[in-house]
Amino acid sequence: MLTINYLRCWRCNMSDTRFKKGMTPWNKGIKTGLKPTNGFKKGFSPWHTRELYSERLDKEGYILIKIAKPNKWMRKHRWIYEQEYGEIPKDSVIIFADGDRNNFDIENLVLVSRAELAILVRCRLISSVPELTKTGLNVAKIRIKLAELRKEKE
Repeated sequence: MLTINYLRCWRCNMSDTRFKKGMTPWNKGIKTGLKPTNGFKKGFSPWHTRELYSERLDKEGYILIKIAKPNKWMRKHRWIYEQEYGEIPKDSVIIFADGDRNNFDIENLVLVSRAELAILVRCRLISSVPELTKTGLNVAKIRIKLAELRKEKE
């Protein structure tokens, strides 16, 4: 059933409010904020920029250290190991001998291959005692050598 109120509302709501070709927008000539071309001046760094060698904590609990200006971060234990012994091989990782991620003592950082790490984790040979972890690493090396010898026999 059509009523007068229905027709009045229909007439108000059905008016065409879209832009037509040639219409000027409502904000023509109004000054806006900073444009991308001149929004950031050269040499300006925001207040929250971190300095070189500053530290932060990542999601996994490792401490990251800033090593280069345009946001180049590295795990601190890897950086310390590289400063002491040189570059880390691609198939190797650094583990903490005592399992504490905040102990960056150079004797606590151990270089292991990924194959050795797989055996250490699978056989639960990583301990909170550094000597036991290093012994577990020797066990992992023996297991890898045994697997190689068995493969040669076959």
